[in-house]
Amino acid sequence: MRSLNGLVIFTVFGCFICFYGCSVFQKSQTPPLTKQIDGISQIVSSIIELSEDSSVLILGEKHGNPESQKLTVALVKSLINQGNKVFLGLEIPSTSQDDLERVLVGQEPVCEEFISPIVDHPAYKEMLRELGMLKTKGVPLHIRAIDAPPSVQDRDGTMCCNVFVAIDSGQYDRLVVLVGNIHGIKHIVWAPEVSHNPQYLAGRLIQEGVKVFTVMQYWDEGTEQPKLISTTTPQGSALAMKVIDPVNHGAKMTGSDVADAVVVWPK
Repeated sequence: MRSLNGLVIFTVFGCFICFYGCSVFQKSQTPPLTKQIDGISQIVSSIIELSEDSSVLILGEKHGNPESQKLTVALVKSLINQGNKVFLGLEIPSTSQDDLERVLVGQEPVCEEFISPIVDHPAYKEMLRELGMLKTKGVPLHIRAIDAPPSVQDRDGTMCCNVFVAIDSGQYDRLVVLVGNIHGIKHIVWAPEVSHNPQYLAGRLIQEGVKVFTVMQYWDEGTEQPKLISTTTPQGSALAMKVIDPVNHGAKMTGSDVADAVVVWPK
């Protein structure tokens, strides 16, 4: 996978990233996804294969839905079973890393001060429990709280910096990030009247030359089985645009600008 060498400089209010260069280790190109893939195990296998040539895999979620956590655990387990050293970034304030470590080893329960109520969910706690059990077995898994503390407004900038630290360490074969769908937007076009228009996490990583593979998640009443659908298809493109509807300013974009694929779950 790719590795980026650079200097990461942190300040109290954010960080500045200076790159002295980058080196790219090219893997064989994965054939593009042109059809839907059914079933969780098949979805996991396809996501791993399709994202193999990317430095970061961002798994977007709609908070409060247990399917996201089940998919994350299945994805991490599969990557580890394939012999990968895995980094998993979570949407938890980075200042809570020590608390996260204690939770993972079962020393303390999850509390609201540790995880935002927006992210917190019984399935999220169960995911942490399962991931903690993996770590206690000595598997090559590092779980990192990458979100900004409440005092910092630029959450995506903080998450970007923390992901860069993981990339620059060169310690991991695969980097996975679980965040809300919106943070996984690869590129967003803001309306002209919007003066402050930064990109979200995925977009910022891409701006700095990182190859990102984004999978969003959507819940649909007409779906009977979970599916992975490419955004290069009309259906996948439309679904991705539905996912980002809360922040879409009506600018000209397509689903392939937003993400690479969408997992559709029965609602």
